[in-house]
Amino acid sequence: MNTIRLYLSLALIFVLAQNNFAQEASLPQDGIYQKTWGERPVIQRPQLQERDVLWEKRIWREIELGELQNQHFANESRPLIELLSWALEDKKLSVYNEDFSSRMDYEEAMDYVYQIDTFFVMDLDGGCMGDNWEVVKTRINPKDVTRFRIKEVAYVDKKDGQLKTQILGIAPIRNIYDDNGNFLMAIPMFWFHFDELRPILGQEQAPNRFQDAGQLSWADVFEARQFSSYITKQSNMQDLRLQDVYSGTDRLLQAEKIKNDMANYEHDFYGN
Repeated sequence: MNTIRLYLSLALIFVLAQNNFAQEASLPQDGIYQKTWGERPVIQRPQLQERDVLWEKRIWREIELGELQNQHFANESRPLIELLSWALEDKKLSVYNEDFSSRMDYEEAMDYVYQIDTFFVMDLDGGCMGDNWEVVKTRINPKDVTRFRIKEVAYVDKKDGQLKTQILGIAPIRNIYDDNGNFLMAIPMFWFHFDELRPILGQEQAPNRFQDAGQLSWADVFEARQFSSYITKQSNMQDLRLQDVYSGTDRLLQAEKIKNDMANYEHDFYGN
């Protein structure tokens, strides 16, 4: 009898599965063709030697997610910080300090990805239950990450005299609030090394803010520099940021001057 019931149960499961499959297969198509997305190979970056570089400067930039040109970074269906956090949690990526001289421990990195709250547990009558504390662990709100910081090298290639750029690392910047929701500070969570990050970015489709037909990976977005950013620092002897020296309009003007100076270096080398 038990054997008969088992066979009947398996048969019912099979029929229901077939019915669900048929319903899914008969759903209408939302578009004029069936879109597919497959993992894409990431283009290999040029392997440079010291002799290949005529001039170089380290540049730090920030991408403000509130700007119109950067809305794809905070796309509600899957913001970039969520992709990076899951890859980190699955131990597909390592994170570092800013100069990549030290790897952050996994547990320490998770402290930035998750928020820990402690609550005192009350009984049904509203009284205390001894020393019974409950710890609740929740992922950070993606909206708390409002910027990404980029560290890159701008250099003049000796072979063609052109100014080129290679991203070295990316750091999500997270806003910190007090218990009343008041903003306290913004801190870099950790640094991803871009060479390690690129294969992950190449597997994930990014929103294309220009059109629906062209499919882009997140690696494409960064390589094609499909974002708006502003310079916050260039390498200097005192390791000062622009905000440490300039304020207001002067800071914006200095950032623009750095950008123009780099273009002039390219022109000077090309002219020679």
